[in-house]
Amino acid sequence: MQLAFHVLYNVFCFVKIEEQNLKTEAATYFFVCGEHARAGRRQPHFLVKKGVFPQNSSESVEKAQQQHEGGVKDMPFKRTGDKNKRGERGSTDDEIADPKCVNIASADFQPADAVEREDNQPNLSDIHAILKDLLKSMDRLSNEVAELKTSFKQHESELRTAKESLNAALKYNNKLKLELKATKQRVKEQEEEIDELYENMDTLEQYTRKNSLEIEGIPENVCNDEDAVLKVTEALNINVKQEDINICHRIKRKKTKPIIARFISHKVKRALYKQQVQLRNVSFSQLFPSASAAARASSNRIFINENLTTHRRNLVRIANGRKEDGLLKGVRTVDRKIFVKTSPEGRPIRINTEDDLNNL
Repeated sequence: MQLAFHVLYNVFCFVKIEEQNLKTEAATYFFVCGEHARAGRRQPHFLVKKGVFPQNSSESVEKAQQQHEGGVKDMPFKRTGDKNKRGERGSTDDEIADPKCVNIASADFQPADAVEREDNQPNLSDIHAILKDLLKSMDRLSNEVAELKTSFKQHESELRTAKESLNAALKYNNKLKLELKATKQRVKEQEEEIDELYENMDTLEQYTRKNSLEIEGIPENVCNDEDAVLKVTEALNINVKQEDINICHRIKRKKTKPIIARFISHKVKRALYKQQVQLRNVSFSQLFPSASAAARASSNRIFINENLTTHRRNLVRIANGRKEDGLLKGVRTVDRKIFVKTSPEGRPIRINTEDDLNNL
């Protein structure tokens, strides 16, 4: 809108300036033409070359003078018998009236600069048409601006609604984040409690097995389970009677069926377990010479292990696997606790979970 007003203002100033210039040039032109016509002189040679004055008729001069608002008033071209200032040698007023001598006011001649100005400068009708087009453009621009304002208000309203929805969503998201953080904290605490419960349960279960030992390497149907346990204790020089055994039976595992023996006294169990390394020098055939050839072929050595819980037994299995891979130097259990060695000269390290193994 401001651009259109600036354009109109510039056009108006241009028209005023050109109109003033035309008035000034026309006044000067008509004044000079009138003076030369009254004096009976032809237009000067330098003006003829420049094409300033018309040369054919005085009617065009009179017509132009009548149309000029601020120019020279109409002046008569005829005088009665007076001579001009050049005397007898000069021409008279009657000669001026002669059509042959009045070519300085020819209406058919158009100056070159005037023609060029007419070609280059717009007239009032063109300016009026331009102004009408500008007004139409202004109206069109006004309508477009009004539409843009309406669209802008609509978009602004939609944006405000979207911002409100976004703020509500952000608040709800922050609320959910807080709830999630609190839930994660509760889950973490519950996981710690569960781990602690599992550890306590494992400890309690392992405590119930403190008087139990597992004996592997004795096939079934060789002899009675209690007799087999007594033969093993005899081979280790441990004085164990049948009354010292609380219960004795076999349990089913994936590959073997070891004998579980629960003793009345923990001292008996501990003494027997300490001597289990002596079984390296005792073979199955030495303990059971009357066993069948198939039984002797299926078993070569006898092992004594502590009766561990499922969790601790799996942990010992993983540690033995790493020992076979050369990552550990030794794995053993002492009073239901698991210890590993990372070097032959190193101190045994107690482990409770698989993470402890991974962090060695």
